[in-house]
Amino acid sequence: MITCSIIIPVYNTPETSLRKCLGCFCDAGETFEVIIVDDGSREETVHILEEYRGRIPLCQLIRQKNAGVSAARNRGIEISQGKWVVFCDADDEIDTGKLRDLLNKLDPQTDFVYSAFAKVRTGRQIINYPEELQAAGYTKKLLCHPNMYGTVWAKVFAGERLRASGVRFQEDLSHAEDTVFLLSWLKQAEKTVYCDEPFYTYYVSADSAAKKNTDAVNAFLRTFDRVREELDMNDTKTAGYYGSYVNTTLMIILANYIFTKNKPAAESIRELRDLLRVPVIQRALREYDRAETSFAQRQVITALRYQMIPMIRLIFRIYRMRRG
Repeated sequence: MITCSIIIPVYNTPETSLRKCLGCFCDAGETFEVIIVDDGSREETVHILEEYRGRIPLCQLIRQKNAGVSAARNRGIEISQGKWVVFCDADDEIDTGKLRDLLNKLDPQTDFVYSAFAKVRTGRQIINYPEELQAAGYTKKLLCHPNMYGTVWAKVFAGERLRASGVRFQEDLSHAEDTVFLLSWLKQAEKTVYCDEPFYTYYVSADSAAKKNTDAVNAFLRTFDRVREELDMNDTKTAGYYGSYVNTTLMIILANYIFTKNKPAAESIRELRDLLRVPVIQRALREYDRAETSFAQRQVITALRYQMIPMIRLIFRIYRMRRG
């Protein structure tokens, strides 16, 4: 019996990172099914994938024309056979021993597991420990703190139920597709489990491909409607959580795409003013969950709401300097 299907979408991942990732599975044994979905990579990458298909005990290599990470993950879901499904990015790592120990302890009725995880930035590793929550509480945290809770890696999904559910990644989304997928899954998840032993290591890229995408801002804005569709907006608390999600996403946009190092100040201010005219953003700046928002974030939100442009520029300049 296949205990776990590990789905790895690959698109031109740097060789060193890709070898570190795939090397994790060479001793995983035949109860771990590794599904590598090549999303139209260069031939150099494909040669590496072919090499590891021969080295990993139970491995499928699927090749497709470039269609995006969501299409690759969906392809993996459809052909998976494991009792459990885990997603892994091609530049990250999984400790298969720790993952096996976790799976051996799970109640068969479990639908969703989320775990602590290691995060590595510029060689420095920290362990992130989310709070222990059930599905409803997780949805709240996901909306208010998407950077901590809004990814599909460091998670375990019930394989048979996932395949039968029809829950899939929305292939026309290029940003926040994980968030929309998780919100859809959590509406069906009856039993959620937290694991405080990290089995996943996430490597923060210093040169994210997303930051090169000139359409990234509009892509983020498109996700607001998709997230909203997954929520009961008649519930006042949920509406507040949604406002927090929009505000957090707005800050990500400002930090990564608007107030960037080489962009002229006049251009940044013009783009900021355009964003602050978007109705969903205007509403979120007024209506959000203050209890889940830090004091510093509330100050930024106030500055944005009242368009205190010099203060906003200073805040993100300091943020950029601290981040390096």
